[in-house]
Amino acid sequence: ICLASGPTAKIGPVLNSPGKISVIGQVNNTWVVLDVPDGKYKYFNVTRYKDGLTDGKTMKMDAKWEGQPYYYSAACIGNKISVFYMSFIKGHYGGTPPIYMQNYDVNTLQPVGEAQLLYDKAKDGFTGTKLDVIYSDDHSKALVSIYGNEAKSKLMVFDKAGNILYNKPFVFRAEDKSLIFHGYTLSNDGNIMATAASSDASWHWGYGMRNGAKVNYYFYTVDIKSGADKLLKFTSPVDADTYTGNPVAQWLSNGNIAIAYGYYKTKTNAAVEGVHIAKYDPALKLMAQKDIPADPALVKQANEIEKASINGFDHLKMNEIVPLEGDNFMLVTEYYFDKIMKESSYEYYYYGIT
Repeated sequence: ICLASGPTAKIGPVLNSPGKISVIGQVNNTWVVLDVPDGKYKYFNVTRYKDGLTDGKTMKMDAKWEGQPYYYSAACIGNKISVFYMSFIKGHYGGTPPIYMQNYDVNTLQPVGEAQLLYDKAKDGFTGTKLDVIYSDDHSKALVSIYGNEAKSKLMVFDKAGNILYNKPFVFRAEDKSLIFHGYTLSNDGNIMATAASSDASWHWGYGMRNGAKVNYYFYTVDIKSGADKLLKFTSPVDADTYTGNPVAQWLSNGNIAIAYGYYKTKTNAAVEGVHIAKYDPALKLMAQKDIPADPALVKQANEIEKASINGFDHLKMNEIVPLEGDNFMLVTEYYFDKIMKESSYEYYYYGIT
């Protein structure tokens, strides 16, 4: 999609496949699409688009994996195609199999080096059943995280050349046994931030507490050079009469951190009073904060759509923080009034806190 001179879009040819198709990323201005047609995971079809979707070229990439492999996911790391897979070998049947990463050259589609063992339960000491790959905002770094239902995970940070900058286990330092892991974000410097929460009540990340129940939010940062990790915790209600919605957090372009959440003034009134935004340094030391009241025009629109007795937004979800230049960022929030999303409108904030 091109927005430079008005919206335009290109539609490429249909990729006919009974398997799983994934757009895994971009390498040297080439988009890479991976197709897994074989249930035995012995080969992949790779389609590369260089100068538009009409120029796609599909080639076959042999997996050449040992044991009884199971394809997990793929990404573009270090200008290569990185495929992650489990290998059910002797001694691992019925248990948690090891996880490997095999790199492939984006041009020849041949393996680059040997497969790297990323996770082994016997060595790493926890049950890893999930794997995620995220990128820094400038795409110069990639984070591979392996985790499960325990308060422990394994984190690996790669640079643009594919070198491993950090490879260590991470343990959530929290006294709550009911900790719910939410996700990671990665700074342009390769530093890591993890978010988690806990509550004694029934709760999940999709919605904030509607009954004023207590929720603990945790933010952890890891400096990959020093290995030091810091912890920030806050609890909703933040004071006797202010309850928070679920927050969003993001590294900014200059290495600082922005955290934002909607707030409610009483537990009996579900209307969002406004949005709280705060800026922290990489060690989670507070630098600045500000409360932004809800826009009166959008409050009026919300009341007209929902015809509710409350005065304001009863569901205002913090979607994401988009880093801009320096300390600037855009906070994207979504207002919706019922669980099946009949209507939706968006409010955009563009603030640089100094």
